[in-house]
Amino acid sequence: MTAKARCSSPSEAASGSDLVLTCLTDIAALESIFTDELLESLQPGTIVIDTSTIGPKNADRFGQKLADSGVGFVDAPVSGGDVGAKNGTLTIMAGGSAQHMEKAAPVFDTIGGSTTHCGPVGSGQSLKMVNQVLCALSTVAVAEAMALADLHGLDLSLVTDVCGTGAGGSWSLEKLGPRILSGDFDPGFRTRDLDKDLRLALQGAASENLELPAVSAAHQQFVESLESYPEAGTQAVYLNY
Repeated sequence: MTAKARCSSPSEAASGSDLVLTCLTDIAALESIFTDELLESLQPGTIVIDTSTIGPKNADRFGQKLADSGVGFVDAPVSGGDVGAKNGTLTIMAGGSAQHMEKAAPVFDTIGGSTTHCGPVGSGQSLKMVNQVLCALSTVAVAEAMALADLHGLDLSLVTDVCGTGAGGSWSLEKLGPRILSGDFDPGFRTRDLDKDLRLALQGAASENLELPAVSAAHQQFVESLESYPEAGTQAVYLNY
């Protein structure tokens, strides 16, 4: 790969590249970038690595669109928030062929702390849906635990310092708990993005007649938080209480 100066368009940036890495908000943003012009600028055998969270069905459809143009695709959503992105320690959940995974490995080694090949295209997105469910539930749990501690007149730092070392510990408590304590509700991961992810997860589950009542309840808390604090991070769900 050859480094390029700043380009004036996505097509110019992607032209002649062996690997194209994207990280966008949703499937609409991704498709708006991959116009016919851009697809025509890609050489056969190029691999597109998308780290967006777009859901498995959208990944399958988008991957087929690329395949029709002779372009490979690896769906590779990530977890780890702003800290993981800055430190190059993201958890990468990838779906695609073994051949494409091998070609994408140098990118994954640069941005990620761990990479797991989950299966064919779409499987990375499927695992990301599972991950977002866990994140949502644990973040709401942290918010409600702190609200309960406050009700009992406890120093809220006890929640992170004591509960965090026991069975109640979690990534959300370790990373988001201190932000709540300091009144930092700036986004490491935006509530609006988690709202989108949970909608994808719930819609996918509903299409297969799987009910997720706890996820639905947690999602409602983030919907209310988003209405009040549209630019905040997910830890702002604490302010609901």
